Amino acid sequence: MTVKRSDDIYPQVSAPAWADKLAEAIENTCADHEVVPPPREAVLEGLAAALPDTEIKALITAPRNRRVLKPSASRIVQAGDEKVLLLMCDVHGAAVLPWDLNDRTAVCWSSPSPEASQRVKDLVAAELALQDATKSAKTAEKAREALRRTPGDDTYAPQALAAATQKHQDAVRRVHELESERRALLAALGHRRPRPVVRAVQENGQPMAALTLTEQPYAVAVHMQRYAADNLERAGKTRGYDLAESLADTGQLSKGMNVLQQWQIAHADGTVSRPWRLAAVTGNNRALARLDVFKVRPEHLVTGMPQSLVPMPKDKKDGPEPLLLSQREVLNRLSAKLNRDGAKPETEATDPSRRAAKIATVSAEIVIGCTKPEALEHVLRALNVNDHLRGIQPYDEDARLIALFATLVDAYARESLLADALAEAFPDARGVDLLDLVGVRDALTVNGPLDPLEPLLRAGSDVSPVALRDVAVSAITALVFPGIPPMPQQQTNARAVRDTGRFWPVVRGTLQEPAWSQIRAKTAEARTRLWSAAVAQLFACTGATSSPPSVSSAPRRPGRAPDRIRGRSRNCSLGRRPATRPRGPRWSSG
Repeated sequence: MTVKRSDDIYPQVSAPAWADKLAEAIENTCADHEVVPPPREAVLEGLAAALPDTEIKALITAPRNRRVLKPSASRIVQAGDEKVLLLMCDVHGAAVLPWDLNDRTAVCWSSPSPEASQRVKDLVAAELALQDATKSAKTAEKAREALRRTPGDDTYAPQALAAATQKHQDAVRRVHELESERRALLAALGHRRPRPVVRAVQENGQPMAALTLTEQPYAVAVHMQRYAADNLERAGKTRGYDLAESLADTGQLSKGMNVLQQWQIAHADGTVSRPWRLAAVTGNNRALARLDVFKVRPEHLVTGMPQSLVPMPKDKKDGPEPLLLSQREVLNRLSAKLNRDGAKPETEATDPSRRAAKIATVSAEIVIGCTKPEALEHVLRALNVNDHLRGIQPYDEDARLIALFATLVDAYARESLLADALAEAFPDARGVDLLDLVGVRDALTVNGPLDPLEPLLRAGSDVSPVALRDVAVSAITALVFPGIPPMPQQQTNARAVRDTGRFWPVVRGTLQEPAWSQIRAKTAEARTRLWSAAVAQLFACTGATSSPPSVSSAPRRPGRAPDRIRGRSRNCSLGRRPATRPRGPRWSSG
């Protein structure tokens, strides 16, 4: 029997049978292009469960009974020496989450550390306790007012009113105590949150072309997702127009790049859910604005959608579980609800079923393969930075400089000069050959802990958070202001070409600076601001240090940098908010 296709605006997500066919086609196409595919589970739960029911059929072909993607459905992007395979398709408009690692919100995150992660857990617990205490205070206030206004000749009425008043005062005092504790924890975190640590997902001990987050408790996952969305929304307000209104009026005019990412969420009953979702690498603001038009909260797509928000029709009953974790079920229920609401004549034009019509599906490019999965995060971050630096949306100055520094570190790594530059900057290091360069890149760009910098310490020196931070500051200084060989004495009148060494061309090419002979003080000051923004991320108070650091000296830069650069630490004690940026070095260019 042939089933007539529905003409509803909002699509139903593909069936599991077609998801298996898509996974097979992606694996075969990745083998043809010699790239590593994502895990099969990621394709089934994160990708196929976000595509409309007819989209997969249009993406797949089967020559000689071997399923592959059509040539028009994929393309290769070259990022330095690495290749990324992208799938071009139309996804459900509410299926993509904003990426926590957006470079426009870099100044809102601090360096990840165990101490900062524990403080976030304490902060979440304090906020939950504050909510309960606030409710108890309101209940006690209502009980007191009820007794105060009750007429009668009850002998014990004054005693009951006094007891109710005392209970209300105790509840209010408890609210103030918890509010003070919350403010102290926020101050200890530097009013930021530690950046989520993302790694390439492992399958049978091999890295795959998808990302995964470390395990988080349910309440912490909700808190972090809301924090990321709030800061991204704040950064997006620098636009000269309302993005959500633009999407509702004209739809999405440009594609965004997405990656498959896994969340690991520990629930109170001891179970751990590991949902796969699509995360926006580029177009984060558009992804968040689309969810706003659909009236869907980002944390609901990660931690579970309450059934009350996407109920079944009256003739069907919801299941026993309060939260929906299956992306396929969530999107199908959402589409069914919007289609039902949109068919009612009394539905207003401001209803999501009418406003989201032009973004029911959106064009997207999805990472389905790469040559080096362990470096996938850095490749995607660089693409995100390049996309933003070429865009028209204004950058926050610190976020722009941090993004440029991350690009500089990646340029050193791409030219295989990162280890050599650090070896020159730390001649007395324990062992530069022992460096984990991926971990070093994460540490210097505040995307991971500082532990990978330990081989740069001197032999016999103690390993401490302060010492590692000093090393990080010196390493940043060496990369931004590389050593220049001294000018040789000119023996003849022939024109001499200045030798700028191996590392200066990397800085010049990445920051697009003029030739060495044309550099003046203004250019050096621009690099000083970049240095200051990069170092400031290390000085954002996360509870990881307890004493002011003394910044190690970097090798002398003839005519460009002083012998010693002193980082200025901030007071990280509870109750005082640290400054956002340490004072940078002062020097002029010759």
